[in-house]
Amino acid sequence: MADPKSMNFPKDEVSEFIRLHDSIELKKYETRWSFYKVLAGSTLVGLVAVLLPFILDAVAVYRQGTLDHRGFVERYTDSALNQDIELRIRFSEYFSHMADDGTSQQWTDYHTSLLETRKVVRERIIE
Repeated sequence: MADPKSMNFPKDEVSEFIRLHDSIELKKYETRWSFYKVLAGSTLVGLVAVLLPFILDAVAVYRQGTLDHRGFVERYTDSALNQDIELRIRFSEYFSHMADDGTSQQWTDYHTSLLETRKVVRERIIE
């Protein structure tokens, strides 16, 4: 077989071959990156399509919980602020046991405060 270097190809043919080779390599590179872009875009759209309903549901549940809590507070505000300290003590004792972990300690502190206030008022009355 003849050595390609020893063969004399016309310069035009060699230039055309190099140009075609470079063009093919560029097309392969563009095709590869186009594939990666489509793959990444499809993956991203798929993830959003899967996760979006869960995120929207979580927001709706949180919003409903907040609305329920506000309604609950509005319903019992009169009892919590009633002039009758015995009613407030019973109210705070109940909610110190029934409230969730986030507010249970606050209700316990409120209950303790009311007991101290009742004690001070009774001592004033006795004096």
